[in-house]
Amino acid sequence: MTLYNILVAAINFWQKHSGLIDLKTHTLYSKIIDSDSLVIDLGANVGQFSEGITSAYQCQCYALEAVPAVYSQIQENRLVKKFNYAISDRNEPLTIYISDNRECNSISQEAATVYGLQGAISVDGITLETFLKNQKIELIDVLKIDIEGAEEAVFNSTSDATLCNVKQLTIEFHDFVPGSISAEEVKKITSRLKRLGFLCIPFSYLLPEMDTCDFLFINTNLCKIPYQDWLAFQMINLLLTIEKTKSSLVRSAFKQPQQSIAN
Repeated sequence: MTLYNILVAAINFWQKHSGLIDLKTHTLYSKIIDSDSLVIDLGANVGQFSEGITSAYQCQCYALEAVPAVYSQIQENRLVKKFNYAISDRNEPLTIYISDNRECNSISQEAATVYGLQGAISVDGITLETFLKNQKIELIDVLKIDIEGAEEAVFNSTSDATLCNVKQLTIEFHDFVPGSISAEEVKKITSRLKRLGFLCIPFSYLLPEMDTCDFLFINTNLCKIPYQDWLAFQMINLLLTIEKTKSSLVRSAFKQPQQSIAN
């Protein structure tokens, strides 16, 4: 068995025993989700995450999707309420670039082009603050963010007070996509959430080429985490850090000969 397989097995063990689950490529702390929970799904696409979490917990979910053709495919029901908005840093129309891959439509033309650019459309933009105010939402149990590079705009226009009223965030950052959010901005957002009392678990370290695509943040000020779960989270973080370090060393070793040949 390889070191990678050993690390994955160990992480899976601690994940199973601490209530962490994977839902449509997003990791969640299941012990703080129940039928009374309120979920905000930013970048709902055709509603896979919204459908999955409401089916599992019978909770309420607000699904926001910017592209009308994609939004129309979301199945609305008593638990899922859908909204045709692009979450942005301003309350006004903005341009979305349409990709051949419906999951890769983006505010960045370069990012959409990576997966095949079809064209551009104008959509209604709204800040998270405005949306929550309009819907009279004060506390969010789960905030899922998968918005193809618009993460910076959302966090820059969302106050600390609003973020502190979120129990957990699951975020797919897109700094691995050219023209999207920068790695520096991802670090800035991560540092901010940690400063506000969020525990960060970066599961995407298991994907060396996309090592920011599954970040879980748990608000330790709002969520009482049992000691055994807290210990499991620390073990998972340690194991993920080992894997990230190993992967970085391996990639560096492979790049070095290529650089020598080029010289």
